[in-house]
Amino acid sequence: MNEEDKKKEEQQRLADKKFEDFIQGIYDTNKEPSNEDWLDNVASAMVPNEADKEKR
Repeated sequence: MNEEDKKKEEQQRLADKKFEDFIQGIYDTNKEPSNEDWLDNVASAMVPNEADKEKR
């Protein structure tokens, strides 16, 4: 395994860890969300708005 492969593997490991932490934060029932509409805010942020459509 060369240096480039090690670097890619480390980047993938970090990305996987961040994703796991993100999912754990969504489904952690012991924690109250700071904002009741948090998930709605995240979902609406994923939907392209009119300004984004005009750029395409």
